[in-house]
Amino acid sequence: MTMTMTDKTLAALEERLSAAPEGGGEKLVVAFLMDIHNRMLEGGVSKLALADRMGTSRSYISQLFSRSNLSAQTMAELAAALGCSARVQVEDAVRAGPPA
Repeated sequence: MTMTMTDKTLAALEERLSAAPEGGGEKLVVAFLMDIHNRMLEGGVSKLALADRMGTSRSYISQLFSRSNLSAQTMAELAAALGCSARVQVEDAVRAGPPA
């Protein structure tokens, strides 16, 4: 079975997510990009269509999916282009072992 570009994108994101250190910015960005990718799949939105909605090029969208760092503005623009909003929230860290 041949992998489509969508499958390759998702596989690359999953690999990056599992390799990213816990609590790091890269994990946050990659998880966000996976959410965006899934929203694109659900809505039948291609990278070209997303680029058109954002007034940019398909190659720029492809570059975004390979970055380890995105600005809050870029994240908000990606979400808005899909009819969504982006949100960052703070959660308690998961600790190993019993509480202190």
